[in-house]
Amino acid sequence: LNQRVCKIYEYTGVYKKFFEVLMIKQLKKIENITQAVTVKHISIKQINKIELPVPSMEIQKEIVEKLEQERNIIEGNKELIKIYENKINARINKVWSDN
Repeated sequence: LNQRVCKIYEYTGVYKKFFEVLMIKQLKKIENITQAVTVKHISIKQINKIELPVPSMEIQKEIVEKLEQERNIIEGNKELIKIYENKINARINKVWSDN
């Protein structure tokens, strides 16, 4: 996807991390419906059509906190997978080296 570059100004009433989450989702939607042979392009018209729901700052913060908690769980699980993959590989290597 060939992304447009733009500057986002901060507005009162919008939590920055909440905005980032919404924009990523909106850009993914555009990417999914854009057809291309080589590289997908986002037009300025598509960007200008983006409308974002903006709940209260309190709700925005709650949403972001929940997402960050879930991302932390995912990262922790990825670490556990690496640990157990290493243990499995070590066990396999031990079995093969014993024979």
